[in-house]
Amino acid sequence: MSVFVKKLVDMASLKKHPGFSDSLRPDDVNPRLVFHHGISSGSVLLAYDSIQQILAISTKDGQIKLFGKDGSQALLESSETIPSKFLLFVENQGILISVNVNNQIEVWDLDKKSLSAIHHFEKEISSFVAMRNGAYMYIGDSSGNVSILRLHENPCHIEPMKYHIPLSASYGKINEVGSDIAAKHVLPQPTAENKRALIIYSDGVITLWGIRESKVVFTNSGGTTMFQEAKKVTAACWACSLGTKVAVGYSNGDIILWSVPCPADSNAEQAASQITQICKLNLGYKAEKIPIAKLKWADVDGKSSRLYVLGSSDCNSTNLLQVVLLNEHTETRTIKLGLHPREPVVDLEITTSSIDQNKHRRDSLLLLGKSSHIYTYDDSLIERYLVQSQNKSSPSLPKEVMVKLPYVDSSITVTKFITSIPCMPSSSDEDFNMLVKNSLPLFPFERSIKDGSNSNSTTLTPFSKAKNLLITGHSSGAINFWDASCPLLLPVASITQQSDNDFSLSGIPLTALHFSYDSHILVSGDQSGTVRIFTFKSETFAPQSTFMSFQGSSKKGSSNIIRRIKVVKVNGAVLSITATENLKHLAIGSDQGYVSLIDPDGPSVLYERHIASEFCTGNISIHFETCSFHGFEKNVILVTTKDSSVFTLERDTGSALSSGVVRPNKPAKALFTRVLDYSYKGSSMPDAIDVNSISSDNSTLKQSFMLLCTEKSVYAFSLSHLVQGVKKVIYKKKFSSPCYWASTFGSPDVGLILLFASGKIEIRSLPELSLVKESSIRALTFSTIRPFSVSDIIVSSSLDGELIIVNGNQEFLFVSTLLQETYRFLDFVSMVLNKDLVNAQGVVCSPPIKEKKKGIFASVIKDNKSAKLKNGHEVETEDCRRSIEELSTIFSTVNFATDTESEERNTMNEENADLDIDDIEIEDPKEKPRGYPVIAGLNRQNITNKFQAIRGKLKHTKVKSEKVTVNEEPQDEKPGAIDQIKKKYGYASSVDSGAANMAKTKLSENLKKLQGISLKTSEMQDTARSFSSMAKDKRTLTLISEVSTPSTTPYWILSSAAAMYGHRGALFGSGGVSDGYEIGSKRPRMMESTPYFAVRSSSSSSYQTHGYDSRYQPSSFPVVRLRGLPFNCADVDIFKFFGGLDIVDVFLVNKDGRFSGEAFVLFAGPMQADLALRRDRQNMGRRYVEVFRCKKQDYYHAVATEVKEASYGSIDHRGSPPPVRRKRSSPEKDRMEYTEILKMRGLPYSVRKSEILKFFQDLIDVREDKIHIACRSDGKATGEAFVEFGSAEDAKKAMSKDKMLIGSRYVELFPSTPDEFRRAASRSR
Repeated sequence: MSVFVKKLVDMASLKKHPGFSDSLRPDDVNPRLVFHHGISSGSVLLAYDSIQQILAISTKDGQIKLFGKDGSQALLESSETIPSKFLLFVENQGILISVNVNNQIEVWDLDKKSLSAIHHFEKEISSFVAMRNGAYMYIGDSSGNVSILRLHENPCHIEPMKYHIPLSASYGKINEVGSDIAAKHVLPQPTAENKRALIIYSDGVITLWGIRESKVVFTNSGGTTMFQEAKKVTAACWACSLGTKVAVGYSNGDIILWSVPCPADSNAEQAASQITQICKLNLGYKAEKIPIAKLKWADVDGKSSRLYVLGSSDCNSTNLLQVVLLNEHTETRTIKLGLHPREPVVDLEITTSSIDQNKHRRDSLLLLGKSSHIYTYDDSLIERYLVQSQNKSSPSLPKEVMVKLPYVDSSITVTKFITSIPCMPSSSDEDFNMLVKNSLPLFPFERSIKDGSNSNSTTLTPFSKAKNLLITGHSSGAINFWDASCPLLLPVASITQQSDNDFSLSGIPLTALHFSYDSHILVSGDQSGTVRIFTFKSETFAPQSTFMSFQGSSKKGSSNIIRRIKVVKVNGAVLSITATENLKHLAIGSDQGYVSLIDPDGPSVLYERHIASEFCTGNISIHFETCSFHGFEKNVILVTTKDSSVFTLERDTGSALSSGVVRPNKPAKALFTRVLDYSYKGSSMPDAIDVNSISSDNSTLKQSFMLLCTEKSVYAFSLSHLVQGVKKVIYKKKFSSPCYWASTFGSPDVGLILLFASGKIEIRSLPELSLVKESSIRALTFSTIRPFSVSDIIVSSSLDGELIIVNGNQEFLFVSTLLQETYRFLDFVSMVLNKDLVNAQGVVCSPPIKEKKKGIFASVIKDNKSAKLKNGHEVETEDCRRSIEELSTIFSTVNFATDTESEERNTMNEENADLDIDDIEIEDPKEKPRGYPVIAGLNRQNITNKFQAIRGKLKHTKVKSEKVTVNEEPQDEKPGAIDQIKKKYGYASSVDSGAANMAKTKLSENLKKLQGISLKTSEMQDTARSFSSMAKDKRTLTLISEVSTPSTTPYWILSSAAAMYGHRGALFGSGGVSDGYEIGSKRPRMMESTPYFAVRSSSSSSYQTHGYDSRYQPSSFPVVRLRGLPFNCADVDIFKFFGGLDIVDVFLVNKDGRFSGEAFVLFAGPMQADLALRRDRQNMGRRYVEVFRCKKQDYYHAVATEVKEASYGSIDHRGSPPPVRRKRSSPEKDRMEYTEILKMRGLPYSVRKSEILKFFQDLIDVREDKIHIACRSDGKATGEAFVEFGSAEDAKKAMSKDKMLIGSRYVELFPSTPDEFRRAASRSR
């Protein structure tokens, strides 16, 4: 037993609180998946990084399993439990990209094994591919358009580029086609991916697009019109290393090879060149009408190239997978190989394994079956077969190998897990070397394996080295011992013999195991009723013990570790084996209802008794106990049957102790039983316990329970009543969903572990069964996505609360419930990325590839040197870094204006046509009457117009008063990019200062006007404060309630907004910093120190001046919207985020009195707003912030909404709870359907269950175990909680506490459902 569990036991024994409810606290446990070994159920897609040699497999429920070198494995889990439709690596960059069916693009960091970025694409994604350098990605959508995304590294985020390829420009005759044309495949040309990309549309049109020219280079001028029958493109891939041939598969089974001319040929002589058909491959798919699901081309080290063809797995055919040899004979003779896996294949991939970096290289073909099994073929044998077939010889067919756990030569049927074994100390280096040397590979290509066998001869790990020991019983009758100190199990020993003289496998599945490490005795039982008692040699467990062979099939191997074997036969298959503490007796339970008592050293069977159960025979558990019966101590045997009936027998005779049988009221399948013994002082005795049933010894009271767990409920019976045949339930809990496994942990038992079919894990305290913590493991969820049953799952646990879960022959799950770290080298076995291989420059450059030009390609490429030079078929080599910089410039430029952009530009021009600094007219301030008549005397329209005018003028003349340091400049705002934005708005570049000087003169001339504006604004602020103080008047409130259009801002918005924001002057151009600066004092300093716009020059750290060009007119209202802000965000955080830009106003949006995570930021000019948009997806703290453009009406509407809400109470309550006002019922909540669950929102992060109990105590009684505080995955509270009431009526009654306070925060209540509660609980793990 570990030190941590001992500490828990000591804590439990010292508790004085009545009962045991505090013996196990939530902080003591943390149920979680520690390691996943094997292939996940529900796998659908494969991806491979050939440089890092990492294989990725995605599942239908949002998981991605990674396999690296040296047996390393990792499991990634998306927040969305939906499948991926695209999965690819950015090679050698440690980045994996997944696109799910909801068109969310997820970027995974393989080093941190975490999600780095998410980008939601608005349209249906039909194709997705990344360039080799990883910086840019092509996305084809269902409308036929192609978009470009850029992947930034620090911080990791995806930026949509302005460059795009519309269908109207790339397809051609857009008016002659339907609306269902999708960009099915986008293939960057291998040797010129920075210059050209091949676009293949769903109707068969193929276009070679010039990226720099932004036009079509070549096309096949057809599509469906060139075919005699309608067919859709379903698969495509390049068929040569130069990118001059492409293979395309169709929905009718056709496979066509197309020739793609070289762009250098597009001169006057070759202007008529088009993408033409080379030949059609006849592989039989068309005859059976099998759509082509996938095409993959391979050309390794100049060998004969091969095309792998996969038909749709939905078709019932044995001809789904074929390999075709592409060489000079393909035009006249098709050389092919048909592979026949044992099940339909959904995906394929080719992997590379380098056993020796300099000498050996081994490629393998991986096939993913519908059942999630992986099958492999040696790719070199496939090539050999095709080459020999070409020579008309009789080659041997490649053999298929099914990938399964290396621990299951035959299926595992039963397990036993023991942890915290005293073992011989050794150095970490020694243990690590043993792990690397002795670990068994999952995939056969990871080591040299002959004839498709998974057999592996390796040095065994001594028993004395094993800190954790796993024993597995198999369907063949074999028993294996594994060192489970690390999640990669190491072989220790294997037992295959049946008796002292019979060393062959029995071939009968094992059904039960019992092992005593201290006594060195192992007991096994099988389906035939055979019980074998193995006595090991004592030297087996000595420190010097080592063994040379893992297989124990020889007499020599078995005799090394086994002293003797005793064989006993019982009636029926063995279900349970139990031994007394001194191992003098063994009790065997069978599926026929027999209980057999065996003396290991004496006669075979002392007695055998049949238990006649009323509903179902089969004894799932047996316990030896000594208890009081009518005042006498009795040695008894407690037997539990499959239908949850409990019988009591005398140990010595096997006779029934009483005629009564204890069972639940409704029969249910029994899962687990345990006898619990507890001691406590008399004053701390729980009320539910009968004093007469407790034994007393020196004022210490002892109580024993019989714990019975069924698939529907768990019970704690009084043991003293049970032996008399009387059912007395002390504690009981009913499950909301079926439970399929249970066990306890600790010695004595301190907690109960429950596994449910929904994937949920519950930890409950003993004996009162209160819920301590629950979590969820997606890999254990039973659903149509994971089509396995409870019978496929085998679970074993240790006293330390460690679980090993076996799912058939595919996966092992290592689950921990306590906080302790049980396994060694967990970081090493989870490290799939080799950082030493990652290119330091972050760019992957592929060397030039030369192609042999014969046969099938002779019609396109000539074999003589002069023709090669004439046609321009030299391999293009480019400097990768320079090319990426060029692409950055190209892709950052709009090449085709969209209708949406044109409409938005026109709208913005109309909105801001009157905003010019030269049009400012300053009127002399007029004296206004004091007091109440100010309301009648104010002209609403005049003030509104003045409000707009002042804001418009200031936003164009506002400049920074203090220079920003070098570190505050955003990393992505390079001088070249900023010059482009400045040129767009008519500003001078960093090398042209003429316009800047003109601007300086122009601004100086208007200094007097600006000072007048400052005085006018100050006066209006004072007027606004006076007006807001009078807003409580009835007539004023009537005026405020009037609704205005977004285009005209009424004076009540101006005055209230001034009252809200006047203290920092943000609305009127003070810069927004909450430092008390006012525009009156700040404006002169701004005009003297800094001009209108300032950015960092590429040659100097100082700011350069830039002004208006005479041709420039402002084109948009300079406001942007922010989303995803931290909830503790303040104004100053936003100013830091936009460091270097001129901010006029920051407006934090509140909803229901709480910050919503959104904000509006108004800048001094439209160019500033454009620069602000470049900071989209950058981080503020640990959150990335979305920055996008919005309309002026949105900004005004947000201001108007908050001002109107603020009019109900104090004007200045930003970020605080709304003022207390008359309680008004919520019609929406009244109309909602109520269950017994309410959701609480807005709780303090430090809230305790006791505070929530107090919150409801004056209205309705709530039990503490019915309160569930939601937490994030890191354990921090979310501010939400779920409360279970006795009924829906009670929940509805409790809704009257809505919007009342806990501490200083008001709490919102909402009706909830069990499904929402379960989802929240799963996220809290």
